[in-house]
Amino acid sequence: MDCFHSYIDILCSHQVDKCLESLIADEFILRTQSEEGSSCDLLTPTQPGNAVFAYSMNPDESLTILCDLNKARKQFVLENELA
Repeated sequence: MDCFHSYIDILCSHQVDKCLESLIADEFILRTQSEEGSSCDLLTPTQPGNAVFAYSMNPDESLTILCDLNKARKQFVLENELA
């Protein structure tokens, strides 16, 4: 039975790692090094991550909105540079 629990623990740990990496890649959370001597990294939410959590948004929907906002910001900057 211990083997089974070890397998489940490893499987769950792998799934959690995949979820964290996805959230980091999508810029919903940031991983930073903790103080010297500590083996743990610090995970902190970004502003988009806080907004998604606060409004209980689906991460896929929020990625679409974030992408649209980034496009709009880039267009706004380009228009201001041309003026």
